[in-house]
Formats: sequence, structure tokens, C-alpha cells
Amino acid sequence: MNVNEITNEAPVGLLKQVGRKIGAKAAGAVGAKATAAGLSGAAETGDVARQLNVDLRKYAGQTGMNLKQLDAQDLAAFLKSKGFPTTPLANV
Repeated sequence: MNVNEITNEAPVGLLKQVGRKIGAKAAGAVGAKATAAGLSGAAETGDVARQLNVDLRKYAGQTGMNLKQLDAQDLAAFLKSKGFPTTPLANV
């Protein structure tokens, strides 16, 4: 996955997120704990992705960076500011 794929990937849509959360509760209610855990995990990951997208756009606005010209160093700086590891980007 390259930098453009990360920044151009749309976060999970709102309706899909709601569906996952409702599905997780319903599956948990009928005893399908593994299914509920999977849906809950997917919903949680979607929430994090949506927030990171918003935060990246804010960061770009604050630093004057153009998201269409974002490079690995810019992405690493953003991820570091959010407390994420950046070692996978070191060789990019």
C-alpha cells in the first residue's frame, strides 16, 4: 500500500458503521459471541479510520501541506504526532 492509497481510501460509510454496531449487538444478544466480536472490532477500526481521516485533513490545513502531494515523510510526521509507530515508513 502506498501513501496515495492510504490518503485516498474513504473511511467506512456511516450507514455501514451503524450496521456493524447494530449487527454486533444483535449477534451478542443471540449468543453468537465470535460474530459479535468480529463486527464490533470492525466497527471500532472504522471509527478510528474516520477520526484519522479528519485529523489528517486538519493537520494538513495547519501545516499548509497539500494532501494530493503527501509523501512518506509527511505521513510519518502526522502518524508520529498521533502516537502511531512510523518504522514501516522508514524505508519508503
